[in-house]
Amino acid sequence: MKQRRIVVVSQKGGVGKSTFARSLAVEFTKADWRTKIIDMDTKQGTSTKWAMRRQEAGIEPAIQVESNNNVASAVNTNSDYQLLIFDGQPHASSLTREAAEGADLVIIPLKAGEDEIDPAIDLARELHTKAGVDPMRIFFLFNQIADENAVDVKRTYELIERQGYPTSDSYIRNLTSYNKALSEGRGITEVSHPKVKAEAEAALNDIVGHFYNLIEQEKQEKQGVA
Repeated sequence: MKQRRIVVVSQKGGVGKSTFARSLAVEFTKADWRTKIIDMDTKQGTSTKWAMRRQEAGIEPAIQVESNNNVASAVNTNSDYQLLIFDGQPHASSLTREAAEGADLVIIPLKAGEDEIDPAIDLARELHTKAGVDPMRIFFLFNQIADENAVDVKRTYELIERQGYPTSDSYIRNLTSYNKALSEGRGITEVSHPKVKAEAEAALNDIVGHFYNLIEQEKQEKQGVA
């Protein structure tokens, strides 16, 4: 089976990269993908510390995490994994472009506000023009959204889609339940409250569904060439 790569990146810190990297790792591991997170923020190590808390709490499934900001090394030494999820550095850099090159899917988390949205779109354009990432492989998803910003979310998604980038139909609200789950070593789909859990599952299912659609499209294109 070909190894797949998902890369979660941002132009600015604090938008929820690690939230999605960790929670996606949980979902794919539960779906029997041999998955590892590559924590590229070797100084802060958010995903690395989270995995340790998860292990200490005995939460299943166990999630594999490696602290490594060398993309080539991470890929070459983890060939036995079916999926590598790169939790990018807190700010865009040459390593961001390197990680995105050849990725099956690049996820750019968003927060509400023009100061947050414009840099995210600029990053997507840069990944397309400088790293050769197909715009259809760059996926936007809002995170940490207050209820009063819900209307703006839909409008912004429509704006992003008009520029050729896919988006989620959902978003992650700014809830204490999610922060508590992450602090305990859980993913955001592992909260106990049914409604909150369902909201997180809907957002992650949008990502996972797009990922599978891209793989299926790739297979069909190869069959057409053959």
